[in-house]
Amino acid sequence: WLADSPTGNTKGQPLRNETTGRYDFPAFLENNGVPREALWDLGHLSQEALASVLQSWVDVALFPNRCEGGTNLVAMEAMAASIPVILSDNTGHRDLIARC
Repeated sequence: WLADSPTGNTKGQPLRNETTGRYDFPAFLENNGVPREALWDLGHLSQEALASVLQSWVDVALFPNRCEGGTNLVAMEAMAASIPVILSDNTGHRDLIARC
């Protein structure tokens, strides 16, 4: 988030609250055309709470990423919560596919 997207896909960057240290993603998303009512900000969750949320709200996790800089943490969290995961066969996803 060092600058605006060079491709023009995003406007600005999330601003950090100096008191809490958290980034204001709801304002950033709204500035980029995502209405606040389309966002559920769950705040910081423990791993146990995250697994419970995923198991309650998610049927399948889809990651069609064209490139992943490393192993996809969100995909691993979904897998750890026993959520079926569909991964593209490239870059960092291959680390997870090889283990399945």
